Amino acid sequence: MPLHQKLTNEATDRRTGMTLDELATFVTRALHAGADGAEPVTVVAGMRGGIKQITVEVQQ
Repeated sequence: MPLHQKLTNEATDRRTGMTLDELATFVTRALHAGADGAEPVTVVAGMRGGIKQITVEVQQ
């Protein structure tokens, strides 16, 4: 039975949304956890389109 790891990152400032550095950190964490780049991501976006939260589920 495959194990799943759910990774989530929230923007430091939810009002303005996630920065590019925060997004890059999330991608790096996901790849180190075993993501191969094909996993779908889920985001919670603000009214202006800024990313408030991003989540991916990685199979290990």
